Amino acid sequence: MFVSRRSRQRPGFVYRSREPYDHTAFEQVIEVEFTYPQPWWLGEAGCLHLFTQYTRVRELYCSHSSTGRDWTPPRKLAGMVGHYQISRSIGDRVLTAFNAHPDGNVDLRTNLYYLETRNLGESWHTITGHEITPPLSDFSHPVRTDALAPGEWLIGETVPGPWRTLHLPGTTRTWEASLSKRDNPGA
Repeated sequence: MFVSRRSRQRPGFVYRSREPYDHTAFEQVIEVEFTYPQPWWLGEAGCLHLFTQYTRVRELYCSHSSTGRDWTPPRKLAGMVGHYQISRSIGDRVLTAFNAHPDGNVDLRTNLYYLETRNLGESWHTITGHEITPPLSDFSHPVRTDALAPGEWLIGETVPGPWRTLHLPGTTRTWEASLSKRDNPGA
């Protein structure tokens, strides 16, 4: 169980049930700074945990455990100027897509970046299979996806289903909603 908290003064917690498949008793296994937890259990290989730490800005990290008890130290994935990420697993792969915040401003989110791992974050690859070495620190890093049309990015042919092309139909220069009454009659 992952309990998200925010900042170094209020770290997050990871708990594990005392007995397999039993939700009546838990033990705390780690206390570490993380927020926006995205743990992925990958069977016998273990668990890959993707998360955010608030260092100078929102930075993306990962950690893994083969048992759920002993965790590797956090490893920085991206530390440009702030990020939000989404992720999913497909078989032994964990895929993550994230944006960047120019000047650390969350209201100016831009770009779309993609990484994947097949070995609990030991190595990371672009959508075309090129290995990269985290952390990412440059807006124009090769993991940035290519824009196809306004609000649409190609993720890649190796990703099945809806992750192949990501459609972002509404775009705006501010955090405020861009839908008009014509676009959203229920508003």
